[in-house]
Amino acid sequence: MAHIVSGFLTGLGLLCCFIPGIYLGVAWKFTLPLVIDKRLGFWDAMELSRKTVTPRWWSLFALILLAGTD
Repeated sequence: MAHIVSGFLTGLGLLCCFIPGIYLGVAWKFTLPLVIDKRLGFWDAMELSRKTVTPRWWSLFALILLAGTD
């Protein structure tokens, strides 16, 4: 469920505007691992991922670009 919702909302962000879609895709990068490892609900995992990534957003964005992952 977490992967579907985060993917849908990221896609919606990309449709509305390219920049918010990129931001959301990076900010929600750890949603699925949080659901699996910490057994959080999908919305709580999305919020925790966003709050954790936001202060380090540019660093993670650069790492994703360099690693070539989605």
